[in-house]
Amino acid sequence: MAKLLAGLLLALILCAPAAGHGAIAWTALEDGLEMAELSSQAGTGMPSYATIRILRIDPHHFTFRLFSARWEGGAPRTLREWAQSKGLAAAINACMFQKDGLTATGYMREGGQVNNGRIAARYGAFFAANPRTEGLPPAAVLNRSHDDWQALLPQYGTVVQNFRLTDRAGDPLWPQDGPAHAVSAVAQAMDGHIFFMHCAEPVTIHAFASLLKLHPELRIKDALYAEGGKEAALLVRNREGQTRVWGGMSPLRYLFTAGGQEVILPNILGIVRRQDRP
Repeated sequence: MAKLLAGLLLALILCAPAAGHGAIAWTALEDGLEMAELSSQAGTGMPSYATIRILRIDPHHFTFRLFSARWEGGAPRTLREWAQSKGLAAAINACMFQKDGLTATGYMREGGQVNNGRIAARYGAFFAANPRTEGLPPAAVLNRSHDDWQALLPQYGTVVQNFRLTDRAGDPLWPQDGPAHAVSAVAQAMDGHIFFMHCAEPVTIHAFASLLKLHPELRIKDALYAEGGKEAALLVRNREGQTRVWGGMSPLRYLFTAGGQEVILPNILGIVRRQDRP
């Protein structure tokens, strides 16, 4: 019966209506994990067929971890393979990566394991989790323009650097006429929840951010851009191991395919249920 209910829940995720310009309908997947969909709205630049999927994560129920083929050994894996091997409840791109197919384009470390120890001058945000100091939030998006990031980074065990998605007012920081592609992003809400956000359909990053601003009830404090194009991906996996992956589609592939194909990713950000930690 439990497996049947879990399967029905994943089916509801696929069939749930996307929210328009109004209240967001959250579907509870399990304690501390909810999902919603935002449909395109006029004036954002989003095409009518595009949808942003958002996972709302309570950091008190889940631990955030970075995984990289650099320190895990072996070849990079698909998001599904990462989730299965690490027991993840959800996962998203950690960051963009360099031409070697392994190295993050910005700073990235998990504990004492470092993928890239260089701070990228152009990247204005960090995702940080697993504080080493009492009193800090369990997970946060740090803004280089507003937060004392140089003092805060050493106080977190998990850190990855990316471009900022919006300013503090929620306005897009990306050009309106930028290229269209799938988008993965991560955000922190005012109440401390963390959002994994994904649009499989090709959109500009400006349009993606503009749709988020039409939903002030999200109460986004800061947001960062994680990845774009066919590599952009989001995964959710229930306790029984049933998994749903949303992959990225290029404009050309959107014309001929119903969904993005799963691609190999060297670096991912995942969540583990706190009671499942070793």
